[in-house]
Amino acid sequence: MPYTRPTKLPRYTFLDDGNGTDNDVVNPTSGQNNVVEPSEAKKDLGWDFKEFPPRNWMNWLHRLTGQWLGFLNQQEQDHETRITLGEVFDTAYAAAVAENANTSNLYFSLQAMSADYIAGMRLRKTGTLRLSIDPGSVAVQRTTAFNGTVISTVPNTVDQLLADWLTASHPAPAANTWYHLFYCIDTTKTTSWSYKADTDIGGATILGDTTYTHLRRIGSVLTDATPEIIDFFQRGDMFYWKDNVKDVNGVAVPSSYPMTAYGLTTPEDVEVDAFVNIRVNATGSAQWNWVMDGIQNPASGPNPTIARQITAAGGNSAHIETAVRTNLDREIYLRSGGGAGSNTTDLYTIGWKDPRGRKELEA
Repeated sequence: MPYTRPTKLPRYTFLDDGNGTDNDVVNPTSGQNNVVEPSEAKKDLGWDFKEFPPRNWMNWLHRLTGQWLGFLNQQEQDHETRITLGEVFDTAYAAAVAENANTSNLYFSLQAMSADYIAGMRLRKTGTLRLSIDPGSVAVQRTTAFNGTVISTVPNTVDQLLADWLTASHPAPAANTWYHLFYCIDTTKTTSWSYKADTDIGGATILGDTTYTHLRRIGSVLTDATPEIIDFFQRGDMFYWKDNVKDVNGVAVPSSYPMTAYGLTTPEDVEVDAFVNIRVNATGSAQWNWVMDGIQNPASGPNPTIARQITAAGGNSAHIETAVRTNLDREIYLRSGGGAGSNTTDLYTIGWKDPRGRKELEA
């Protein structure tokens, strides 16, 4: 048979000072303490045949049992307050659906949750200028006019044209343009939410054209000259080009300081960990390139702790695949070196790890 959780604990001989210290009572007639712990031998043997256990032993046993049950009950309640975000969503969404069968989105305040949280919401190219988004949940940050962060969840896949994501100030997708994709909600309306796209990393155009109070960037896509969305695939925060993009083609990298900046095909106005393939083609004696993060100081020269080196033997080529952090202008730094002769460099962008709205990495 099913049992319901009792509302009372078996509290017995709980005479304490409020701080967990037991204050036992001495019976004025017997002179004995009202609670007495049995000896270890008695604990081992237990009650014997026809034995009548002393009341103070029974009080000790009842009190200790009650204390343990109270402790375990407290641990269970603490555990319930630490249930996973998925359990919160499942329970709250089910309750919302029970009240309103048309509920397609649920958002609610969870101030204790990390503002960086994002799960699911995987992007896919499904047409020339069409995208789909998987179900997921995300912490959506406030705009300047509203306070607080809300956790929102979308239970269904959304598939739509990029043009449908744009607001009045962006009437149609442009060629050779990065579009930052946002999940937006209006907390003043219980059913107002949407996906929108903006060329501004902060969603300034969206905020100017709409009444959304909270938004979160969930990824970025790039159009080519057609315009068509350049194909990619996504795994969590990882975005990979379907075909590697050649950003540096046979360039003679200077050996002078400051180091020379080269732009990668990664989202604008975002610091990302870009994944690149860099090839050095040497003529004459051995040649090499130093590779440094775009957030470092190019004037100080490469530091072994922050730079990678590619060395090609004379007359040969060498390459590495590595991760390198871009600056907000999508740049990293290169510098060449070596003996007599020269080198040319090819650089391919493979993909990037996108912060997806984690504000400390965005302009």
